[in-house]
Amino acid sequence: MVINVLQYLEDAARKYPEKTVFSDEAHSVSYREAQERARAIGSYLAERGIRKSPVAVYIGRDIESILLFLGAVYSGNFYVPIDPAMPEERIRLIFDTLSPAAVLAADGAKVPAGPYPVIAYEMACAHAEDAKLLEDIRSEALDTDPLYAIFTSGSTGVPKGVLVNHR
Repeated sequence: MVINVLQYLEDAARKYPEKTVFSDEAHSVSYREAQERARAIGSYLAERGIRKSPVAVYIGRDIESILLFLGAVYSGNFYVPIDPAMPEERIRLIFDTLSPAAVLAADGAKVPAGPYPVIAYEMACAHAEDAKLLEDIRSEALDTDPLYAIFTSGSTGVPKGVLVNHR
């Protein structure tokens, strides 16, 4: 039984390590590369004690966003996609509701100020993987753990979050 969606990535990385899993106009990554980068990001977050919390991913729709999503999950957290093109007031309302433990962002992104650390993609990707720490985190995972949250406008126009678990 699959308990964590990362099992799908890991199974594919074992079977097809060099096959392209994601590509955009700028570049592509293989299953192996995607897994390595996501595990590095996960290690970076986990080593900072960020665990079982929302992690905002403040980035557009590209390969890096998917790798940041997966990295947040490897660290035992759940991710929340935040489109930087949204109106700043909406982003602030989401951040106020969410209280993210961290914000993962593209290098040089102008993230609204707040009481959370902002972690750049390149810095997190360059971090060394801590396989033991990631294994310990995974050993505690449940299929009912949150995977991601998305915010909708709601009937009042105030953003409301919807949480989705691994199951």
